[in-house]
Amino acid sequence: METAIPPVAGQAQRPSLWTNRTFLAIWLGSAISVLGDGLYNLALMWWVYNVSKSAAITSLVFILGQLPRIVLGPVSGVFVDRLDRRRVMIATDLIRGLIVLLPAIKAIQGDLQLWHVLVTAGVLSAADAFFRPAFGASLPNIVVREHLTKANSLLSVTTNLGFFLGPAVGGLALGFLGTGGTMLINALSFFISALAILLGPFSSPRNDNGQAGSVLSEMLDGFQFLRARKTVLGILALASVMNFFAVPLGVLMPVIAVEVLRVDSRGFGLLQGIVSVGMMLGGLALAMLGETRKKGWALIGGLILSGFLMSTLGWSRSFWPSLAILGFLGMVVAGVNITLAVIMQNVVPDDKRGRVFAAMATVTGGLQPIAMALAGVAADAFSASVVLIAAGVAVFASSFGAFLVPGLRELE
Repeated sequence: METAIPPVAGQAQRPSLWTNRTFLAIWLGSAISVLGDGLYNLALMWWVYNVSKSAAITSLVFILGQLPRIVLGPVSGVFVDRLDRRRVMIATDLIRGLIVLLPAIKAIQGDLQLWHVLVTAGVLSAADAFFRPAFGASLPNIVVREHLTKANSLLSVTTNLGFFLGPAVGGLALGFLGTGGTMLINALSFFISALAILLGPFSSPRNDNGQAGSVLSEMLDGFQFLRARKTVLGILALASVMNFFAVPLGVLMPVIAVEVLRVDSRGFGLLQGIVSVGMMLGGLALAMLGETRKKGWALIGGLILSGFLMSTLGWSRSFWPSLAILGFLGMVVAGVNITLAVIMQNVVPDDKRGRVFAAMATVTGGLQPIAMALAGVAADAFSASVVLIAAGVAVFASSFGAFLVPGLRELE
């Protein structure tokens, strides 16, 4: 039986969260970048579909927005642990800002081509494969352990606020500035994010264990760490299951809205938006509560409740109860995601954190296209409601497997 994992050593005393200028700068930069992403995605999808008139081409842009990140995940984690993570974040923000300038300028000139968009999607995804694990791995170097829950919660709030406001603000920007001008805002947001990180210095320990000559050996070292630490491996398995079975909720929501709840576009917009509102409220609640004990139990309870709510949504045939369930589900999912992030930031040593975070992104992200395909096929064969009920039952049932994960219930 594996004992609870001790806290990661080497965290120097730092100021409180609200006087931590590094965190505040990076938090502000992240909020601006997320809002820019929301504007860009709306403008991009609008342009692609109106030019191609093809759902398949539009889907291809989404696929290219995920595939490089999935493929590069294990390798990116090695370099995130080798290099100065702060410089990795600045460099990838600058690369993303510069690459988005290409379609923005071309659109302003009236010369935007589909291949420009496809190349941009691929490069953005590749850069994101380095930025995300570097950002997640760096947070324990920016804030003290007792502020990790609050920091992750505030980041979650701004992310979901960006998702919520992005389409609305993006629609206005698209009307006033056009496709090129809206894309240009996103390019500027990446430069602002890079500047925020530049103005917020923090320590970035590197992996100097003598294996720097072999990327493969460091990748294997990361997998060996997961194999040896049954608690971390079990948490990764739980995250993978949750992400896989949560996919139908997003993919089949238009079908549920139209065929089951019988609502128009306004009703569908409310159903989509209430999830982000719920996640914002969940993040705010955790931010106000601060660091909580028994994180392992909180994670298990959140997963069980998520499965129950998903199944309940599948049974619902009325709009307002469904809206309430989705809002509550958003709050619970936010709690699960934040708790999961804090646990991993606490239990994974600094010199391996980049590889472990990248491995998590690769596994969970790699399962999503498979889940999307299966959800669509299953919905055609049965119904969207049946698929949602089955997915919720799968999450609910698999959550009890968390009791078999050594040391999880003892995590503080």
